[in-house]
Amino acid sequence: MAESKIYTSFGTPITFGDSAQSYAIALNGLAANVGIYSNRADFGAGSVPTTYLCRASFQKGVAGVVNEIISVYVFTSDGTLADGTLATTGTTLTTAMLPNAWWMLPVVVESTTTSVRFTRSGLVTIPTRYCTIGVMNSLTGQLLGSANACVVSLTPIIDAIQPSA
Repeated sequence: MAESKIYTSFGTPITFGDSAQSYAIALNGLAANVGIYSNRADFGAGSVPTTYLCRASFQKGVAGVVNEIISVYVFTSDGTLADGTLATTGTTLTTAMLPNAWWMLPVVVESTTTSVRFTRSGLVTIPTRYCTIGVMNSLTGQLLGSANACVVSLTPIIDAIQPSA
């Protein structure tokens, strides 16, 4: 008997950024040692993927220090209760909220040059219909003050089982 093959297809990326993105998060010029979280994302009713390729891309607004970190978090929700007691509309992310978040990605600064783009990707599991993205800027300087210079995306990964021949 032939085995069924499992192939991966990618859904439409869900993006989080300043403008013209799926969900708003005010990353433009985010100050040093400050956090922010997005408006709550709704993946829709019914069956939704649980595995996503998270890609976070940031640019510094000032010369930075190599090995500093910008951290990306996810807060899940059932639509009523949210991890970290977040509101549905994005605002300041405090360090007190972080223990109730899932740390998705650390994006590490590789160069001291201003405006260089630093990107990191990784697989994440989000088993709920709703989520919020949080970003903590742990740099000694601000992020670039230009619209969409910093963006986080979640691309659904869909496993498709092919019938055996």
